[in-house]
Amino acid sequence: MKYKERHIESSLDRQQADDFVKLLCTKMSWVRQSQDIVMRLAEVFRLINVSGSGFLTKMDVFRGLADNYGDMGFSEAQWENMFELMETNQDDLFNFQSFI
Repeated sequence: MKYKERHIESSLDRQQADDFVKLLCTKMSWVRQSQDIVMRLAEVFRLINVSGSGFLTKMDVFRGLADNYGDMGFSEAQWENMFELMETNQDDLFNFQSFI
């Protein structure tokens, strides 16, 4: 392989490496942001879960959010829609996994 060919090949490898590093940094930033969101949600869950049971009822969520964050401005239909999205096993209890 001639020097010129080797240099072109190295340049392509370097560009690919740079592209990979940029992509990796973007993904890591997204992961950090996601972790921050989960940590905030964990804190909200702990605030609302006053019984310490690890489960929340609809009323726990409604009262806990209202007591800690004020009127959320949601209609009854919006609350019900949120609860439907959170409900995973039809027992009207929400654990941390279903909360996030």
